[in-house]
Amino acid sequence: MIKCSLLLVAMLALLSACSGDPESPEEQIREMLGAGEEAVEARSIMTVLGFISSDYRDKLGRQKMDIQRLIAGYIFRNKSIHLLTRVQQVALSDDNNQADVILYVGMSGVPMKAVEQLQFVRADLYRFDLSVRLEDGDWRVTAGSWHQAGFKDF
Repeated sequence: MIKCSLLLVAMLALLSACSGDPESPEEQIREMLGAGEEAVEARSIMTVLGFISSDYRDKLGRQKMDIQRLIAGYIFRNKSIHLLTRVQQVALSDDNNQADVILYVGMSGVPMKAVEQLQFVRADLYRFDLSVRLEDGDWRVTAGSWHQAGFKDF
């Protein structure tokens, strides 16, 4: 249950609000992912939840309220949260209002600045397959799945 919560928190937080006005939808999504990484590390539950679509539904039938409980539980149980992320792919729909994202995340209780550090710290590594949609000018996560990844994936 803790690993599930950890994964979910990372997935959702990585999809927090984007700031500024980048030129392309892909740049907006990448900027949003970076802001999400910061929100998770700052343990900002409200920032994370603000960027989850009210229409969120994943393959396990979880909805936004389920996600809220998981995120809050994870943040309260972990004093220190550090993420290292790598966006592998952003595949936009033809109308540029939706995208599928492949994201690799290393999660640890200690800071990580470079991929090489993943070999030396105790970190959980995961691949996230996310669906995002442009809603009222902001990108929000509408669904997601994840599984363990390896160092070579980064």
